[in-house]
Amino acid sequence: MKIILIQPGIKQSFGFKSPPLSLLPLAGTLKEAGHEVEIFDARRHDYDELDLKNTICIGLTVLTGSQIIHALEISKYIRSINPDIKIVWGGIHPSLLPVSTAENEFIDIVVKGEGELTLLEIVEALENNKSIRKIKGIVYRDKSNNKIINNPDRPFMNFNKAAFHPYELLKDKKDYDLDTIHIQTSRGCPYNCGFCYNKNFNKNSYRYKTAERVLQEIKWAMKTWGFKRIHFDEDNFFVNQERVREICEKIVEEKLDLVWSTTCRLDYFAKYNLEFLRLMKKSGCKSLALGGESGSQRVLDYIRKGITIKQTIKAVENAKKSGIKLVISFVCGFPTETKEEVNMTLDLIRKLKRIDPQFETNGIFIFTPYPKTPLFEEAIKLGLKEPKTLEDWGKCYFGDITQTPWFDKKYKKYLVSVSTVGGLLFARPNPGNIFKYIARAILYTSANIRFKLKFFKFPIELNLYNQYTQKLK
Repeated sequence: MKIILIQPGIKQSFGFKSPPLSLLPLAGTLKEAGHEVEIFDARRHDYDELDLKNTICIGLTVLTGSQIIHALEISKYIRSINPDIKIVWGGIHPSLLPVSTAENEFIDIVVKGEGELTLLEIVEALENNKSIRKIKGIVYRDKSNNKIINNPDRPFMNFNKAAFHPYELLKDKKDYDLDTIHIQTSRGCPYNCGFCYNKNFNKNSYRYKTAERVLQEIKWAMKTWGFKRIHFDEDNFFVNQERVREICEKIVEEKLDLVWSTTCRLDYFAKYNLEFLRLMKKSGCKSLALGGESGSQRVLDYIRKGITIKQTIKAVENAKKSGIKLVISFVCGFPTETKEEVNMTLDLIRKLKRIDPQFETNGIFIFTPYPKTPLFEEAIKLGLKEPKTLEDWGKCYFGDITQTPWFDKKYKKYLVSVSTVGGLLFARPNPGNIFKYIARAILYTSANIRFKLKFFKFPIELNLYNQYTQKLK
């Protein structure tokens, strides 16, 4: 009997080229245990291409937002074809709201938190026709009394023993950007940012693989797949600086020819000395993604970010000295934030660009209250209505301006324009399709002019762009 792991979405011929990264660890664990596993990417294929013969269960990974709608459509389709196939949901949303997720009639089992060992136990129970009632880390409906059963959480796994990602299971590899391999060397984060799911999902824990294990995985990826670009896919790669130093030193010692990137906290990067930064650069560190969030210290304190504006500036100064490119994201529309504070964010971006011309921002995103976070509770107090059903949660997509009821209609339009300009600001057009190139060039030029002049009125071209991209969600 086989297991099919599904990445929900709508079929697109272009757009995101990222493989279904959250499914690979699950597939690796199942495959390592001797099970037949398939990965199906609904962003690349229609449902009717699913081969459900000899399938014992389906696993779907689900984020809050439109993925819920797509995952429900797939679940309904599978139930209509073969009601005996068990449908298992996991991922961030089901982990944060497991009971309300399990109440949906098209879901048999919900996995809470890390899914590798839990899904393995579910599969083996189903194959051997055994009860799942003692499996830790699941929520399910007891068919005998129609009650939702919420089993105890599962302790975190020994992450050092996690399976390697089975990239060989990805069909149509040409559909993905596989120039870069994603390796996860740690999980969790000890910080308490008010907007982040991590506190509940990982319970403020931090687990990591040793430097020796990380090097083993890097060399395996390079030898097996020929990858020379690595992205460390982490919540917080730099929590243990000495571990990072050891990884970098081993890469240099073994003369591994690679380029790597990951995420980093701004306060970390600001405090690193030039010797450590040059070691990172020498080992192949090309770029880092960081969260700047706001140019207002009051807002940073309000959202519990734990950084200062001075640290953001110092981090970019360090980046210029070391030659490591920083890509810093920002957010607008936080509760209590003022237009003056949004302008402070815009001014900070300008200042950072003057310090280091290599610096970029990948967006000025509209704040989205995420369930089970401190800022979600603040949003509820300020008028946000908490969704009651799984379908309603599916309408809460990332960057949805309707999730900010503390602002009036006029100000919301302003925030949408700021966010759209922020997303286009550094998105330089690439040659290719001539019509797309011309359209992108116009939008890029327009965004830079608007940003420079702080002019966000009459956003005709921005609205057209947003209408187009909304169709791709």
